[in-house]
Amino acid sequence: MNQQGNDGAGKAGMADQALTKLNNILSDFNKEKNTKLFKYLELENNESLVKGIETLVAVLRGHRTASNVDVELYLKDYEKLIYKLRRADVENLNLPLIQMQKAKLIKLEAAFTDSNSPHFAICGEYHCYIKWAMCFCDYAEVQIVANAFKEGSDLVAGELRNGEQKKNNLEALKGMWNDLGICDFYKMS
Repeated sequence: MNQQGNDGAGKAGMADQALTKLNNILSDFNKEKNTKLFKYLELENNESLVKGIETLVAVLRGHRTASNVDVELYLKDYEKLIYKLRRADVENLNLPLIQMQKAKLIKLEAAFTDSNSPHFAICGEYHCYIKWAMCFCDYAEVQIVANAFKEGSDLVAGELRNGEQKKNNLEALKGMWNDLGICDFYKMS
């Protein structure tokens, strides 16, 4: 996971916890499970499973949606999938997109976790995919807010520095006007 500019101990701690959780969830992934999922998606069409995996891929791509071709490209090679999961980054994501994806995942979560759900028999085995996506959304929310806070504080600090610079420039200009006698020239006119 690429960690972007934490600001403040609380946000850094939350981001670190999310990164640890993401890495722990990856231990639930394995090549056999991924191959089975890939083959199942080629042959069958469980709506909850398809929507869940499409949402995972959309999150990884930083898009609103993912197509069946996108899913195929991500799931086809297990090592590349794990590499992408480990290297997932929030840099090009925005808060509304992440919140939208998280809302989709929350709606689908029961199919992957509730043994009374009609979809659980198929989806339950692949809960780690949805769990990872939800955890990544939590991590992304914290990072996006922390980055915005940092950018905002940098902007304010820059404006303060610019304000001080502008004041110094104005004082220098006044001094030049006085040195050149321009103010006296206008007073005489």
